[in-house]
Amino acid sequence: MLNKFCKKPLYEVTQTMAKVAMGVEKAELVIKNAKLVNVCNAEIQEGIDVAISQGGESPSSATPLTASVKTRR
Repeated sequence: MLNKFCKKPLYEVTQTMAKVAMGVEKAELVIKNAKLVNVCNAEIQEGIDVAISQGGESPSSATPLTASVKTRR
């Protein structure tokens, strides 16, 4: 299902997203040492790296992007 936020359906980007999460492919944009608001448990997690892939036309676009989050512990 596509909505106004999705550029491509999930089945088209799953393999690329997995490769980015494993470090096999480079992300389009990486945000380091961020604060992440976890809406599942209402916590703010600090020191999070967010790798963004399969986004809009450019990393500076206003289009929401799909992200892979890696926690540094």
